[in-house]
Amino acid sequence: MKKRTYQIILLLLIIGIISIRLFYQKPNLYRKVDYLLGTYVEVAIYQKPKRARILADSTFNLMRKYEKILSSHIPNSEVYNINHSDRNSIKISSETSDLIRKSEEISKLTSGAFDITVGKICNRCDFVENFYPNQAEIKELLPYVDYRKIRVSNDSLYKESKGIEIDLGGIAKGYIIDKAIEFLRDEEIDKGFINVGGDMFLLDNNNPDKWKIGIQHPRDKGEIFATISVNNKSVVTSGDYERYFIKDGMRYHHIINPKTGMPANDLVSVTVIADKACLADALSTAVFVMGLENGLNLIDSIPDIDAFIIWEKNDKLNYKMSDGFDRYLIDVK
Repeated sequence: MKKRTYQIILLLLIIGIISIRLFYQKPNLYRKVDYLLGTYVEVAIYQKPKRARILADSTFNLMRKYEKILSSHIPNSEVYNINHSDRNSIKISSETSDLIRKSEEISKLTSGAFDITVGKICNRCDFVENFYPNQAEIKELLPYVDYRKIRVSNDSLYKESKGIEIDLGGIAKGYIIDKAIEFLRDEEIDKGFINVGGDMFLLDNNNPDKWKIGIQHPRDKGEIFATISVNNKSVVTSGDYERYFIKDGMRYHHIINPKTGMPANDLVSVTVIADKACLADALSTAVFVMGLENGLNLIDSIPDIDAFIIWEKNDKLNYKMSDGFDRYLIDVK
């Protein structure tokens, strides 16, 4: 009997020691991957396993909430309803209003190189079936493309023409990443990252080193063109290799010049580093449209924004950086 009592006491001590170790264990990097926003999304945070799982699940739920509002492809989302409405005035949520206002600011900053009303053309493209509107169709669609023809007032979006359609694909992922990071910071998570199909926000690393990430090679899938090192920054890349097809020797891709209605073809990849993913997302698109010199001039005029630009000439890739980008650069292949 006495032996059994000792055994029970010993077992309780062991359980107690294990419990204490689990309670005080150092947080590990917890990763969760799921499919949303049209791509694979990874949430990675340094935290104790149980709380990490709860926070990761909550982060994904938050991102799904925004996707259901801002996607133009989900039936009955707000953006879908805006594009299919036969009215000039449509009631919208505070989230949609906020993002459209941000889009307008960036449109003004980039002289229209970034323009969400390009949706009239985007929504006619099909990069699965290799379809792009012909010149006659583009000529008919271009009058609907102009960010100055829409405005937000109170809780409504006003369209100058009922036929105007918007596409938030050049800014929504960044906006949703920012909302997710804001949620994690409110939960006192300051180490980890969110990766939405290559568009990232990187909080602190749990190690003394900064995060080391690669800029994808635009012509050699799976290879890295350059390696950079960042902390507490967003890194977003826009490229002509993401959604595209080649027909009659021309590359048709999803980054459209709002002024011509055709794919922007001066550059092949633009990576922007900024404090906000929303801004990095939109500016990577805008710079891609603006081209090398105009794009770099814009980036160099904005404090705390940097860019790495790749273009192709005679089948050879070249690159150029904004004035401050070399503080992030580790290596270029």
